[in-house]
Amino acid sequence: MPIPNQPLRYDFSHFHYSSSNSNSIPSASHSLSHNTDSHPSTKKSLSYPQLFAIYNEIVHEWSKIQWLVFADNHTKTYLTLDSNTNGFVSVQMAINQCHHTKASTYLVSQPECLLIRTKSKTQAVFLPNSIISIDNLCDNNSAQSFFQYKLMAIVCHSNETNSQLMFYKDSHSDSWYIYYDQSISSHSHSNILSNEEQSQLESFIQQKNEIKHIDLSKFTSPLSALCNHPIVYVYIPGKTNEKN
Repeated sequence: MPIPNQPLRYDFSHFHYSSSNSNSIPSASHSLSHNTDSHPSTKKSLSYPQLFAIYNEIVHEWSKIQWLVFADNHTKTYLTLDSNTNGFVSVQMAINQCHHTKASTYLVSQPECLLIRTKSKTQAVFLPNSIISIDNLCDNNSAQSFFQYKLMAIVCHSNETNSQLMFYKDSHSDSWYIYYDQSISSHSHSNILSNEEQSQLESFIQQKNEIKHIDLSKFTSPLSALCNHPIVYVYIPGKTNEKN
């Protein structure tokens, strides 16, 4: 169980790939970060093996961990979102609308990783926020510092390729990549999104609580997969805010 104000057990820095990483497939438990001081001007794209390793850890390792621990000792892997609306709802708005009627529904501490999943048959379009807070899901009587969580990846299903997709943002290049898991018609592969796709994906991600206008009809494959459910948003701890 995570302990507030203590170092995290999971070192998420190994998902911040440097341009000097090798092309070998790293172990899920191995740190993938490298010192780039000797190559300050080198900028390379993430390789397929690197994105394969990230996808494999998220989908096959993190999905087995009970990240959410509640006051009544029940645990969950995913924070599941649902809505009665058929319009746009940001992830932060949905979290803010969560109301707790019993103390047992509060989290005893903040999770070290936050996997947010939508329900399969929901009619709403849940737009991710680049940064979110889950203060209202935690025990308000606990005097602790609270994380903000930053969006790291999006996992969804593509009807066009009949495969799972992962959109992943490289923190070094500030660019989005896509990884296609193996499907019936093709092998697994990956690539960096085009400039137009980068712009469209950034427009899909909300910076604040207000919903900005998005024309999803202009989203073609692979970005059209962002409208499918269920979709999983992967958040990891960012900076810490002191609770008032």
